[in-house]
Amino acid sequence: MKNAARTLLTGALLLAGLSTALAEQLSMRFDVNVSGLRVMKVEFSGNLTPQDYAAEAHIRPKGLARLFMKKKFDMKVTGRFNGTQPQPLTFEYRSKKKKKKKQAHVRWRNGKVAGWKRVPAPGEAERKAIDAAIARGVIDPLSALFALGRREGKELCSGRFHVFDGLDVYDLKLIREGDARVNNDTYAGPAVKCRMIYVPIAGMSEKKKRRQLKDPPVFTLWLARVKSAELGPIWVPVQVEGKTRGKPFSATLVQGRIGGAGLKPAN
Repeated sequence: MKNAARTLLTGALLLAGLSTALAEQLSMRFDVNVSGLRVMKVEFSGNLTPQDYAAEAHIRPKGLARLFMKKKFDMKVTGRFNGTQPQPLTFEYRSKKKKKKKQAHVRWRNGKVAGWKRVPAPGEAERKAIDAAIARGVIDPLSALFALGRREGKELCSGRFHVFDGLDVYDLKLIREGDARVNNDTYAGPAVKCRMIYVPIAGMSEKKKRRQLKDPPVFTLWLARVKSAELGPIWVPVQVEGKTRGKPFSATLVQGRIGGAGLKPAN
């Protein structure tokens, strides 16, 4: 799946490995359907506190898709909160498609990227383009969802996030589309409907960049404000829709728990 789809589908927050015993556990699983067929699952689980976060996301093909979709993705982040703003410390990316593997590692210091590497290594021109694009500061895809999750009021679906996943640099532009309701087996209650536009910047081929700028990937997210004992009310995605490779997809939350209980609308 494209980087844009990966970013959205890894939007729930999987948290692990924090130093405090008071960490709150959050776990979520999405089933992804393309043209009406279930093709993959996205899993998240872990812990969070008001001071720290760590997250992992795992994407695997499911059902008949396993016969023709061989690609797997794993992402992992650690970071701290500065107030409600996430500040990543480390981010790792791994993917495997048959015998072809990609890996990336990014580390931050004082809010700036202190170093990054990826396998296969980029060419000199590509590395320079990425370094120039991340010089003003970036966050990883999972931290972007933490930032979205802790926004308030009118700021929820506005502006953009400047993102680096160790491979590509891109912006995620947010536009609020209004209030809505979601009613499924995992969450029932009010939600906010947001449009997210993927804007490529560096790391991808020029051909791919031109194609995505001409016809940018656009996704719709339904965000629910749920109860969290550690952070207060937070926003989590409970449904995502869009297109990948020209085909419509939907990602529906089929399992979700926080602090040992099901997801409940915050007051």
